[in-house]
Amino acid sequence: MDPVYGYGAVNVEAQLRSSSSLLHWTRRLIATRASYRAFGRGTLTFLEPGNRKVIAYLREYENEAMLCVANLSRVPQAVELDLARFEQRVPVEIMGKASFAPIGKLPYLLTLAGHGYFAFQLSADAKPPAWHEERLPYRPLPVLVLAANWRSELNSTERARDARRLILNMTRERLRDEILVPYLRSRRWFSAKSQPIKDAFFGQMSEWNTPEGSWLMGILNVDLAAGGRQYYFFPLSIEWESRNYDPLEKLGAWSFAKVRQKERMGVLYAAFGNPRFARALARAMGTNAEVPLGRGRLRFSSTSIYSELASAIDEDVKVPTLEQSNTGVFFGSRMYLKGYARLHGGVNPEFEVGRFLTDVSPYSNIAPVVGAVEYVGADGGDPLTLAILQKYIDNQGDAWAYTLQYLERSFATTAGAAAPLGADITAAGTMSPAAAPEGRHAFYFSQLAVLGRRVAEMHRAFAHHTGDPGFEPEAVTSDDVAQWKASVVSEAERTFAALASAKVPAEVQPAVDELLAARESLLERISALGIDATGLFKTRYHGDLHLGQVLLAQNDFIIIDFEGEPARPIDERRRKHSPLRDVAGMLRSFNYASHSALRAASTGVTDARATLAAAIETWERGAVSAFLAAYTDAAQGLASVPARPADLKALTDLFVFEKALYELRYELDNRPDWIPIPVQGLLALMRP
Repeated sequence: MDPVYGYGAVNVEAQLRSSSSLLHWTRRLIATRASYRAFGRGTLTFLEPGNRKVIAYLREYENEAMLCVANLSRVPQAVELDLARFEQRVPVEIMGKASFAPIGKLPYLLTLAGHGYFAFQLSADAKPPAWHEERLPYRPLPVLVLAANWRSELNSTERARDARRLILNMTRERLRDEILVPYLRSRRWFSAKSQPIKDAFFGQMSEWNTPEGSWLMGILNVDLAAGGRQYYFFPLSIEWESRNYDPLEKLGAWSFAKVRQKERMGVLYAAFGNPRFARALARAMGTNAEVPLGRGRLRFSSTSIYSELASAIDEDVKVPTLEQSNTGVFFGSRMYLKGYARLHGGVNPEFEVGRFLTDVSPYSNIAPVVGAVEYVGADGGDPLTLAILQKYIDNQGDAWAYTLQYLERSFATTAGAAAPLGADITAAGTMSPAAAPEGRHAFYFSQLAVLGRRVAEMHRAFAHHTGDPGFEPEAVTSDDVAQWKASVVSEAERTFAALASAKVPAEVQPAVDELLAARESLLERISALGIDATGLFKTRYHGDLHLGQVLLAQNDFIIIDFEGEPARPIDERRRKHSPLRDVAGMLRSFNYASHSALRAASTGVTDARATLAAAIETWERGAVSAFLAAYTDAAQGLASVPARPADLKALTDLFVFEKALYELRYELDNRPDWIPIPVQGLLALMRP
């Protein structure tokens, strides 16, 4: 009869309703344990930590390794575990799927609450958490012996240099094979890791002297065996040792090699690891000058907002060592410098578009461009954009992470749950009207409505007539529409050819077979799309818009990264087109979010998966509806968006097809487990 623990409060129905109940916790624990074979079949190895209040053991089976740690004390405890043989593996907590910092050579430190516990999978392929920063050298550093006159030799304007005139103990071939190529293959920003490399050398390496220091401005040329050349911005600097100072303590994560000149020893490191280099770049942008550099020149430029933000250059500089595709530098909380790793010839779209939306056709919901630095070769050809400076926008992270976290909270479920979290179940076993998806997700959908308006406002800024030939709107002709459709049909043919010859995981094969069988129907559907382009204009647009390219800032949104799809050539990314390509990218992003949420929420769940999938699919339909309704309302009268709903839908469908086909080829090359997402997206487009 107890009001708290009696049968009236603790019963199966009540336990099923509560996602945090002991019943759901136990069922989830059993389902999670069953999904790892090491628990039932693996060897058992007890670790022997110095803290005897903590028990820790390993379960290992084939390539699967599980680590279990439990605090037997009622008070919090810390423990250090010897896990050196699992170096570079990432511990992934098996209940919440959260990644911890990777294991290194030193004892691994964990802290546990009183009677707390952890169970980890020691994963060889999971990514470290986004906040993790590596501070030690990634490998034993080679030693380069510098010639006595290396600096004058470096600054000579000869077209070719013999490496032995700069580095006494290294030929050009040894420098390539023993240092450059291994280094490149270990870097996240190198885009040809899996391709054979024919040659790698510094096409440009000259000294740039500034009041902040001396910097070796290198541009690395990489020739691929399959043909083609890639360029990478690789600025370096040297820090010399002294009796009381070891530069590796500060620059370990940025180090490239050790250097020796006579009796002096030092470290050759990536210049972005030194805050003075970022300050030198930012200050030089304000000069709007050109500086000779080797056989070419550096060209610095700034926009109208540079003067109001210039004082931020003297604020604290933070250079995260976390490696990404580009290098980011923060000047306090006011400016952000992006140093490009891979360089592309021609005008950089992010710099060009950012400058246009900052100075020419202002749009407030971007990170405005403050300045840039470009390298112009001796031939005066296309410039290479090395870095851009932007105003920093306070934000709560990107919309992709925000959406996944929202879905995780909304659809948190346990093994065997009968309905998603928050649903009220009537006696008949159906969801009550109060728990309808529109009501449950009303606030999130209102945020998507704001996002839809911001995207439409961006497209309106692109549609302004400014006289700038790179941005002036152009009328869409029937030939343009025919070419757009033909291009998507061609992409479909390429995608089906790649899909037919690809080896996909067995569990993915049924969906792939279904899509291959629908090949002709899909091609006919694309060709049959009727689009009237009368009065329609094409403009510039974002080019790679999705939830990850949008920052959440005080219940508003900031659109970032106008580089376009990295796999496409610069000329194609700068080409005017329908801005509905951006809309299609966002719709596909909602689809990816729903599938990612389903994968995460249904781990170890079997009997509730269908219910959960239906609920998440309902969320996706609501998200698409909220975004599109707000976008079309805000785009009323915009010459680049069709006025007739039928034309708007047909053109959007065309670009959704295009985006899904591009995604499918990407997943075939990079993430086979994700193939079902674009496959199911394409099949859904085929349904009425």
